[in-house]
Amino acid sequence: MARSTKRTAEDGDPRIIVPTDRVASRDLSEPRELSVEEVLKSYEQRINEEQAWAVCYQCCRGLRVPRPPTAGVSPVKGPSSILLHRNGTVALRTRNSDFKESNL
Repeated sequence: MARSTKRTAEDGDPRIIVPTDRVASRDLSEPRELSVEEVLKSYEQRINEEQAWAVCYQCCRGLRVPRPPTAGVSPVKGPSSILLHRNGTVALRTRNSDFKESNL
């Protein structure tokens, strides 16, 4: 008999433990996204080939989506233009320097 691997605490499964100490200690002032430039500076080394291809793929995938002219996305001028979110999604910096989720 196959078992479902999609169990959650909400389902009442006692084997699922939610670490409340991590949630309480999370600093909400931490940025939710970093530019590729900031990541490279903080690691003080290059990203590996697999990571680079993942960023390229996500950027190309998002740029294929048609956008209205008022979307406000500026051209990619370098690593500071590409934003990496905590959840793994990629976005582009907007013209007005606000961060805009662009479904990349």
